[in-house]
Amino acid sequence: MTNCEKEEVSIPKLNDLEKIKIEDYKFDELNESVIFKKVFKIDNKKSSSGVTTKSKMEVKYDFSVSSSKIREIKYGKYTTYTIPIKRDYPTPDYFENLVITKKTTDSIKTYIIKYVPDVEVNIFKDHNSISFEGKRYIKEIKYDVSSIINLKQLNVVDCTFNYQEVWCNHLDDHVAGPACHIPGDGRIYIKSSDMECTETSVGGNDTGFVPDGNSNSGGVTVGDDEVVITAPTVSEDDTAADAVENILTGLTTAQINWLHSKQSISQSMLDYLSANASNYIVSEEAKNFANAAIDALMNEGEVDFENEIIKDKSFIGTPADCVLKALISSGNNLFKKTSEAFTENKSEYRIRFTAKNIPKDNAPARTGFPGPDGIIDIVFNLAEINDTSLYLASFILHETIHAELHRIKLTNNAGPNPLPKERYTWLLQLWDLFEKTPIDIGRTATSAEHHLMAKFYVNPIASGLREFDENTHPLDNYKYWAWTGLHDYGVLMDYFTPEEDLRFANLSKIVKNDTHTNPCD
Repeated sequence: MTNCEKEEVSIPKLNDLEKIKIEDYKFDELNESVIFKKVFKIDNKKSSSGVTTKSKMEVKYDFSVSSSKIREIKYGKYTTYTIPIKRDYPTPDYFENLVITKKTTDSIKTYIIKYVPDVEVNIFKDHNSISFEGKRYIKEIKYDVSSIINLKQLNVVDCTFNYQEVWCNHLDDHVAGPACHIPGDGRIYIKSSDMECTETSVGGNDTGFVPDGNSNSGGVTVGDDEVVITAPTVSEDDTAADAVENILTGLTTAQINWLHSKQSISQSMLDYLSANASNYIVSEEAKNFANAAIDALMNEGEVDFENEIIKDKSFIGTPADCVLKALISSGNNLFKKTSEAFTENKSEYRIRFTAKNIPKDNAPARTGFPGPDGIIDIVFNLAEINDTSLYLASFILHETIHAELHRIKLTNNAGPNPLPKERYTWLLQLWDLFEKTPIDIGRTATSAEHHLMAKFYVNPIASGLREFDENTHPLDNYKYWAWTGLHDYGVLMDYFTPEEDLRFANLSKIVKNDTHTNPCD
């Protein structure tokens, strides 16, 4: 660690604070200044085509400066620029600033400061500022400005700094902004504290400092080379929509504009993406789901980020939608188990429920194979789903099992709920058998999976339906609905006798005609 001898910091008189000047600028307003040309070197954040690009410093230290706001503070021979910076990954637990300090001697020092709030950051719109309580971490980027093109010249230097923030005590205390500087009113003050930087990277598990909390009318000492004076700031464009836009590449202009018009949805999406990040890297599966969610929401669909289910506009408000909500809210065990792999980043696949009116198709629902985005569509036939809630629940459970078996086949029986080895082997044998016939992959999957479901899933489906019906009747009373879609396979394989078939039908009438009411009846 580099040893730095701390100089004594004197406290200027109150009228000295009136010499502090604070102004806010856009990046483009200062981009051509000498100091910015030196710090950001030749490219000046602009490529030859005029498109904003990253400077060598930004590339080296993996950040982008915000173009929306730069806070300039002038005091004595110091001029400092505080610029919000962004990462290419979500940082919901902290924000960062790049601070450039210039002395009249043309000495330039550059720092990255990381702010980790202990409480929610409050926004003071009238003063274009914030109030912050929490920890601060600092890194100095020390380089020879004349040799900045040689990235080996850039390195992080460890040292002890005298760190000072300019604050305003007008109404509630907050970081000072341009509107705070009214000569003679005494509202500006300095919060100062020693800050010790460490050897770890800014984005890592740094050990930082906690300000001592002593506010005073202090300032900086002329000649103190290790003073960092700043006013922490967040970017005006650092909204949830900006963060989502930064994570999801390839969004269209229409999608970007929509995100910015739906900040609450953008926040939910950002929370989802952040929850599906490891070491600040968001999984591709989560990105695919978010992209599909944007398409659905832009077209008046719905997205359940917690359970990672997308509902197309066509499905919303249908009787099946009501039943799906009931299965989710009640924690139905079969639905929870068969849909588990499509949640919490446990596989690359997600489910989307949609509906179409297909009079020529007598199937109440079909489950397709996933596309490149990993989305499995369960499509309900509006011409066939106007029946009791138990009937609809049987379809949802049935089709979700199809989605899970699709995933099982595509992932070579991966968890979280793999099939027993013998059962998986039989599924592969069935698949090979039906794949040899001249039919498409959908029909292959349907035939193979229906044989497997007829043998192993009728009782689980009946149990799931009984749970949905609040365990009102014995299990056999629900088997008529459990065999829906599998009946022909049961007959073919002699899984039940004609007498049992008739009995299940009669028992279902008891359930259908009882006085018990389900949520969607």
